[in-house]
Parts: sequence; C-alpha cells; structure tokens
Amino acid sequence: MKAWGAARAFGGMLIAAPVVSVLLACGGTGSFPVAEPCVEPSPTPTPRRNSTNANDAIYARITSDGLIVLENFSREIRGRWPNDEPSNRVEFRQDYVDYVRDITCLATDLKALSPRGEELSAYDTEYDLVMDETIALAEFGRDAVKARNSSKYRQWSRDVDAMPLRYIEIPDKLQE
Repeated sequence: MKAWGAARAFGGMLIAAPVVSVLLACGGTGSFPVAEPCVEPSPTPTPRRNSTNANDAIYARITSDGLIVLENFSREIRGRWPNDEPSNRVEFRQDYVDYVRDITCLATDLKALSPRGEELSAYDTEYDLVMDETIALAEFGRDAVKARNSSKYRQWSRDVDAMPLRYIEIPDKLQE
C-alpha cells in the first residue's frame, strides 16, 4: 500500500514538472519582473568657462542627444518584439521591464537638468512636459504588458510610434 502511494506521488511529480515548466516558460505564474533601481548619474563636468551661454549650449546638446537615445530605446524594444501583442515569454516581460526602467531613469535624469539662462526657459518647460509624457507612456505600456492587455499594448505601440514626432517639436523651442 505504501509503495503504491509513493508511486502515485512520484507519478504526480512527473506530470506536474512539465506543467510547471510550461507555465514558467509562458510567464503564466502571474509574477512580473521587478526593475532594478536607476543608477545614480555621474555629475556633469562644469565647463572651464563659467558663462551662461557655454552652459546652455551644453544643456541643449545633452537634452537633444537624450531625445535620440530615448527614441532608440523604443526602436530597439519594437525591433526585438515587433508584434502588436504582448508576448507571454519571460524574456519579453524582462526586456520590457528593463526598457521601462531605462526610459524612466533617463527621462528623469534629463528632466533634472536645467539651463542657467532665461533664454531656454520655454524649451526647458516643454522638454520637462515631454519627459513626463515619455515616462507616462512607458508606464502605460508596462501596465499593459503586466496585465497582458492586447488592446492597451496596441495603443502603447501606436503612441510610442508617434513619440518621435513629439520629440521633433522640442528642438524648435531652441529657436524661440
């Protein structure tokens, strides 16, 4: 009798093991990866000349370059996972969590920058608004992936594809 009970328990483990591995492979455990915290940015070196124009030129270049990096982050995640449906694969979910962390960290760091002169105040205000939109969009996508909500993920996909147009508007504020 005891041998039969042990055999049934062992047989149950043989059946359960593949089911558990399939659930884990499909992301079916209900767990969602946790993002690692942002790395503290290193301080930007102060230019030798302490003029407002030199500092503002550096600020404008860093913020413009930041827009390109943010756009590349989105292009890379869409290139690795081109479907308009959130994948159930663990790799996708981890990639997406990393994407949201990278977007959020960079946008937050860029938003923390500010020009010294008043000439770029309109640019800085608009830039900060776009950084907030970028973070909100990444979080919206993360929530869609976490919930495996295809319609919200498709909305994220459309919105992220439109963000470069929003990024193009920002440098125009430098001319004002």
